[in-house]
Amino acid sequence: MVPSIFQPVFTLGLILFTGYFAGRAANYLGLPRISGYIFFGLCLSPSVSGIIAPQQIDILFGFTSEIALAFIAYSIGGSLLISRVRVLKKEILWINLVQGFSAFICTGIAV
Repeated sequence: MVPSIFQPVFTLGLILFTGYFAGRAANYLGLPRISGYIFFGLCLSPSVSGIIAPQQIDILFGFTSEIALAFIAYSIGGSLLISRVRVLKKEILWINLVQGFSAFICTGIAV
C-alpha cells in the first residue's frame, strides 16, 4: 500500500481533536487537562489500539513532540507563582537532592 500524503495530516488532526476533547473531559471530571492528554495518548498509541502506525509516529513526532513539550512547559511555568515557590523552597531543595542522589546511587549499582 502506497502511503498517502494525507495520512500524516489526518493523524495530526485526529490527535489534536481527541486531545482537545480529552482535556475538556478531564477538566470536567475535576482532573488536570494533562491527565486527559496522557490517557488518550496512551489509548491512541500503536501498542494499545493500533490506530496510529509506528512509522507515522516516527515521521510526525520528531518535531511535533518538541513543540508539545514547549507548550506544556510554558503552561506549567505560567501557573507557577513565585510566592508559592518561596514558601516551599526547603521542600523543593530536599526533593531535588534526594532524587539526584537516588538516581546516582541506582545508576552506580546498575553499572
